[in-house]
Amino acid sequence: LTLPNTVVATVNVGVTPAGLAITPDSKYAYVANNNNYGLPNSDSVSVINLATNFVETTITCTCFFEPYTVTINAAGTRAYVT
Repeated sequence: LTLPNTVVATVNVGVTPAGLAITPDSKYAYVANNNNYGLPNSDSVSVINLATNFVETTITCTCFFEPYTVTINAAGTRAYVT
């Protein structure tokens, strides 16, 4: 039994996590890692499996420039990073 507003896990993600979005089926959380320190190759999005509370994958792209927010479409098939 988990009480409301209770910490259930601490998950290490990338540099300076900012935005968070949860898929409509509540299986995954996407975290935008802002990397405002400018570390090479650290602009990324971490994908957390909410059943295990582990980072399942980290998405990197040269197109990211300090990603800040993530939004998931209603179908849960696309994530938009700004």
